[in-house]
Amino acid sequence: MLHIEFIIAWHDACMKNIIETIFNILAPPPLPVREIERMALSEWRDRLRPGITDDGIRFLFPYSNQTVSAALIEIKTRRNPAIVRVFGSLLFECLEPYRKNRPIIMPIPVTPRRMRERGWNQCILILRELAKVDRGRHFETRSDILIKVRNTDDQVGKNRAERAQNIRGAFSVFDSKFLDRRDVVVFDDIVTTGATLREARNVLLHAGARTVFCIAIAH
Repeated sequence: MLHIEFIIAWHDACMKNIIETIFNILAPPPLPVREIERMALSEWRDRLRPGITDDGIRFLFPYSNQTVSAALIEIKTRRNPAIVRVFGSLLFECLEPYRKNRPIIMPIPVTPRRMRERGWNQCILILRELAKVDRGRHFETRSDILIKVRNTDDQVGKNRAERAQNIRGAFSVFDSKFLDRRDVVVFDDIVTTGATLREARNVLLHAGARTVFCIAIAH
């Protein structure tokens, strides 16, 4: 039954993506976004400010950087391919120390309902670009192992404890055989308290992953 829901969600997302593409042609992004789109990869590298949270979650930029936050909002709301390509390339470069043993890299998933509402998962978009750069050499990119089985409230406005409670039990592993003694990288676009990535890490470790490394674009 769950697979049928994901197939329906995938179909609805494809239709929404077509509509979104037409909309972008008829109503192009505003000038500040165009300026971000024109930024060279080298300019983004100069802005990198990698860090690590108290929970061991790594990130590439502070979300307080207005260019970074605007770029992430653009991906989430408009699926901007130019910015997606940049973040996919940057993520690939920043994961260089973790390529040993060809780990599985996977996004934080969304439910079929959220996929239908938005039309895409921005984390999947970024990982697709990473996969294009990688060409299967260093990572196995999967979005069908870690699944979200419960709709959750928006995390915005919740404190650390409330976020942890809200996300608890929301994830499951489709088939644990894919994780047997494998290293895993879990990716999210933004980390705030880290509750979502911590929950994903715990679920994957419990299902048999050897190690789970968490990374986000911004914090």
